[in-house]
Amino acid sequence: VMDNAEVAALLREGGPIEPISVVLHLASALLALVLAAAPEGGRKRRLLWLIAVCAVLMAARELDLHKALTTHSIFNAKEYLRPDIAPAEKLAAGGFALAVVAVLAVAVAAARRDIARLFAQRGAAHGGLTGLMLFIPVLMLMDALPRLLRKAGAAPSEDAVRYMLSFEELGETVLPVLVMLLILQAVRAAPFSQQ
Repeated sequence: VMDNAEVAALLREGGPIEPISVVLHLASALLALVLAAAPEGGRKRRLLWLIAVCAVLMAARELDLHKALTTHSIFNAKEYLRPDIAPAEKLAAGGFALAVVAVLAVAVAAARRDIARLFAQRGAAHGGLTGLMLFIPVLMLMDALPRLLRKAGAAPSEDAVRYMLSFEELGETVLPVLVMLLILQAVRAAPFSQQ
């Protein structure tokens, strides 16, 4: 019901909705860490650590830390290929990018058995993780779609941009809530109904 200007002001990058996403991502990381330390964490401790690492990385991404100290994102090829960027900045960006990838790789490797067990059990957490793996690319597509359409010469209408922006930004706010549900599903390990 809001007009395009109101939606753009509310949902713009760095606007009032983004900090809510950051807080929710950090809350999901904290929930995972608290449950990993509790007896309920049990055999899923490594999975909970992986979820906490991913939640912190998602919060950092919402805060744009991946491009806060560099000319481009540390994961953007332009950062490393453009001749106008100082070699020291390229080295620092590459070091940070490698550190992020290494931390994530170690966390995934440590949790691989927990993940395999989660898929073997076919419980609610399996469904939650599958849903997240489908939801995240859709959010990424909604973020990139207006830009991709403009590059293709098919600029979307203001209304279409409003709907895509609304889906993407509000979806980013829902994402950590879905992660919290996944955490609780994983700890509870409730199977799907067989009926």
